[in-house]
Order: sequence, then structure tokens, then C-alpha cells
Amino acid sequence: GLRKRLFDIRAPRIRPALDDKILTDWNGLMIAALIEAAMSFSRPDWLAAAQKAYGFIRDRMIVAPPDGMIELRHSWRNGDARHRATLDDYAGLARAGIALYEAAGDITGLDDAQKSIAYLNTHFASADGAYFFTDDQASDVIARTKTGFDNATPAGNGIVAEVLVRLYHLTGQLHHRDRAEAVLRAFAGESAKNPFGYGTLLMAGGLLADATQVAVIGKPDDPRSQALREAAYRGAGATRIVSLVGPGETLPDGHPAAGKTQQDGVPCAYICSGPVCSLPVTSPDALIAELST
Repeated sequence: GLRKRLFDIRAPRIRPALDDKILTDWNGLMIAALIEAAMSFSRPDWLAAAQKAYGFIRDRMIVAPPDGMIELRHSWRNGDARHRATLDDYAGLARAGIALYEAAGDITGLDDAQKSIAYLNTHFASADGAYFFTDDQASDVIARTKTGFDNATPAGNGIVAEVLVRLYHLTGQLHHRDRAEAVLRAFAGESAKNPFGYGTLLMAGGLLADATQVAVIGKPDDPRSQALREAAYRGAGATRIVSLVGPGETLPDGHPAAGKTQQDGVPCAYICSGPVCSLPVTSPDALIAELST
């Protein structure tokens, strides 16, 4: 047919080169998106794909991490990890790690996010509170730039601001909140003049101002606990932060649901806004309905 004829005519042309390098920043974005989709549509295969991709990046892009920090490389190809990582790489890995922690309870993801932020605070932070695109070890840049403006991909400063807010809510550590506020202040003037260009930063500001925290109390391997966690994703929007803690475990000090327990041994969820939490919810459908109002 016509498609075969067209293919034959095009066949002698030089084909485009195959770009088969693997990038830390883009994989971080994709992993977080896969996890969101997996939880929203009950697709464990998508979650497994995200976990596999995260494992690849973690195993091959981290080089000689110092104590309390993670040092990354930007790209991988043919068994070789190259180039100093940029702000977007650290932001992407941290966001993916937190997404993995919220969805699957993988403490490694939360730990990686905190170590990535520690490296950023040491080697990328500027005096005004924002983060430079390159670290203070880079010797091949004329000037170190910093921006909160979204382009084809979200701005690294915007992603980091969201990561910091989520870390603050998930760990209760106030220094994460302080750093998030510093990033938001650094770009406050620019984002006020052009809010459409700073969507990621504004989303982070909204998360800081009005996060919906869903705390699920139940055994992580109990299907009822997982059903409640998935319901949290289907019922709430982007300002949702999910925690799952086992019976007898505790949420961080300052979390509005700290001290809450199961009801008669049945896994349940508490919806918290600011310092106020709902009554316990045990039904996934009821949780979706509560979050959707």
C-alpha cells in the first residue's frame, strides 16, 4: 500500500541518530508521574515500573555519597555515568523518592530525598534563598544561573520547593519549611508579575499554605490499608500528602494526626487540614467522598 511505498522511498535517507542516554532529571519526573497514575488508577504494574526505574537511577547515578548527603551524576550510557548533576537532577530524584515513600512506604525514597536536599543546601544554595542550577564544584561554567521559571520541564527551584514542603509535613522538621519559604520569597516578585511562568513554585506555595494530609493508620501489608491509601490519591488533588503508619507507630511531632489510632483494630484514615483532623474513615469510598467535597 501507500505506507509501504512511502517507507521504501524514505529508506535510503540517513536515519536520525538514536538518543539512548538516560537522564536523572527526566527519569525523576517520569517516576513521580508513573506513581501518581499507578495509585490513581490502581495499576500495580505501573508502580512496579516506577520502582524499577528508581532502582536503576539509584544504583547507577549515585557516586561516592558523603555521610548525610547524596552526590549524583546527570546521565548514563553504555555503563558509564557522566557529568556533574544539576539542580534539576537532585530535584527530580528527591521528588521521585518522596512519591515512592508516600505510595509504597519505601523509607529509602524518603532518606534519599533528605540526603539530596542536604547536598543542595551545601553546594547549590544562594544567599537569597534560591538554588543555583549548577553546584559550587562546577568549573566549566562562566556564570551560575538560577531561575524559578518553568520551561518545557518544571523549574528545579519549583520542584525543590515542593519537596521541601512535603519533607516538612512528612518528617516534622522545621528547617525544611524554612528553606521552602526562602525559595518562595526569592521569586516572590517575579512570580507576582508573571504567575503563568511560575506554576510549579505557586503549586508549592499552595501546598505549604493549605496541604491536605491523609494519615492512614494500619498495617502496611493489610489490603484494607492499601485500599485507603489508593483512595486518598483518587479523592484528593495535588495538595494531598499521604502517610501510612502501622499500629503502635507514631507520626512526627506536630503532625495533626499524631496519637491517632485504629478503630477497633480496623485500618482507618484521618483527613487533616491545618491542625484539625476529621473523624476516622474506614471505607475507601467514604474517604474519596470526604476528600472530593
